[in-house]
Amino acid sequence: NQLESGQASLAKALESARAGEDKQLGQRIRELGEQMVRLMNGLVRLNAIHAPDNHAFDEPATQLVAALKRLEKLIGQVMMVCVEGQVYVNDVRVRMDDRMSGPAELEAELGRHGCGGLSFIKPLDDHGVRQLAACIAAPANNDRPLPAFVESLRARGVADVTPSGRFR
Repeated sequence: NQLESGQASLAKALESARAGEDKQLGQRIRELGEQMVRLMNGLVRLNAIHAPDNHAFDEPATQLVAALKRLEKLIGQVMMVCVEGQVYVNDVRVRMDDRMSGPAELEAELGRHGCGGLSFIKPLDDHGVRQLAACIAAPANNDRPLPAFVESLRARGVADVTPSGRFR
């Protein structure tokens, strides 16, 4: 059983490694990654005017949950990294139109918390997506931003997202 689990994990890792080489898969990851960035930015902005349980969150939260599930089916564990105004999903660069909210905005929001990326151990549900956005939108703890961000996620019941430090 442990051997089968290890083999399955290795198979997913190999699929992920091939993602950059497979043009169709890479394009699908880019499209879903772009959707993920736009939706996350929108949900973070909504926190400025609404509580996370407001109906204004319903459609974007549902769409983000669906995008995360589709990405997980394609590549396994989803790792989003923001670096120098770009977003990468499992090492595939997400190309976005700069005129719309995009990578730099998400990088700035996460950066306030000393965070440069998020690993989704498994796709979040509706509640998890709303709580993640609320944590990102919340004021940062300037003394210990990343540990405080992790504590905030855990306190809101978001256990399946692992934030990482900033990348250069």
